[in-house]
Amino acid sequence: MAVAEVAATGATVAGVAVNWLFFSGLIALVGSAATHYLVVPRDTDEACRFARGVCRSTGMLAAGLLKASLLLLFWVKLTEFRDPFAAWEEDARALLETRWGLSWAAAVVAAALCGGAFLLATRAGVGRGRQRWFAVGSALAAVLAAFPSATGHAQVAAEEWRWLAVGSDVLHVLAAGGWIGGLAAVVVCELRWTASGRASKEKRSLLPLLVPRFSPLALRGAGVLVLTGVFASALHVGGPSALIDTAYGRVLLAKAVAVVAVMALGARNWRRLTPRLLAAEDGRRPLARSAALELAIAHVVILITAVLVRTNPGSPWGWENLGW
Repeated sequence: MAVAEVAATGATVAGVAVNWLFFSGLIALVGSAATHYLVVPRDTDEACRFARGVCRSTGMLAAGLLKASLLLLFWVKLTEFRDPFAAWEEDARALLETRWGLSWAAAVVAAALCGGAFLLATRAGVGRGRQRWFAVGSALAAVLAAFPSATGHAQVAAEEWRWLAVGSDVLHVLAAGGWIGGLAAVVVCELRWTASGRASKEKRSLLPLLVPRFSPLALRGAGVLVLTGVFASALHVGGPSALIDTAYGRVLLAKAVAVVAVMALGARNWRRLTPRLLAAEDGRRPLARSAALELAIAHVVILITAVLVRTNPGSPWGWENLGW
C-alpha cells in the first residue's frame, strides 16, 4: 500500500508539473499573438518592427514548449491509464481512442502546425507572406485554447450547461493569455531590446511605447478572467461551505487569493507606475521590477491552476484526474 501511495503521489506531482508547463506555453503563445496584433503599433519604425519580430520568435518558442508538454502529458496520462497486464503499445492505442486521446492528438497536430507557421513567419521576408503565416499561427493558438475545456472539468458539467462551460473555459484561457501572456511578451520585448544594444543606441525604452497600449488589454483580460472564473466556480462548487470542505474548493480559494494579488500589482502598475514611466525616464526600472513580480505571482496562479485541473470538484480530501 505504501508503494502504491508513493507511486500515486509521484504521478500527481508529475501531472501537475506537466500541466504547469502546458499552461505556461499556451498563455505565452496567446500572449505573443495578442501583443503582436493589439499592443505593438502598426508603425514601420525600428522599435515597432523589432517588437513584432520578438512576438514572432516568442510565439515559435511557446509553440515548441506546448508541443513538448503535450508529449509529456501523454506519457503521464498513459502511466495513469496503464493496465499492468497489457503491453504498452496496446495501452497507448486504447488511450488514443478515448475522447481525451482524440483531443490530445488534435492538440499535438495544432501545436506542430502553429510552431511551423510561426517559424515561417520569422523566416519570411517583409510583406504579406510574413503576415499570413503569423495569422495562421495565431488562429491555431486560439484553437489550442480549447484543449483544456475539451478534456477538463467543463466536460462533467450538467448537460444543459456544458457548451456554456466549454465556451467560458476557452474565454478564460484567452483572457489569461492576453493579460499574463501579453505582459510576458512586453517584458521580453524590453529585455531583448536592451540586450541588443538598441536601447543605448536609440536612447529610449520600449516600455513607454508598449505599456499604454497593453493596459487596456490587461484590464479587459482581467475582467473576463474574473467573470469566467466566477461562472466556473458556480458550476463546480456546491456552495460557500465547499470552499473549505472540499479539496477543489480549497485549491480554488488559494487561486482566488493569488489572482487578487496579481490584480493588485497590475492596478498599481497602471495607476501609479505607468504615469511615472511616461513622465520621466527613471520610471522604467520601477515598472520593470513590478512587472517581473507580477509575472512571478502569475506563475504561482498557473501552478495552482495545474493542481486545480487535477482535482475532483466532488472529492472531500483527495485529488482525482478527471481528464488531464
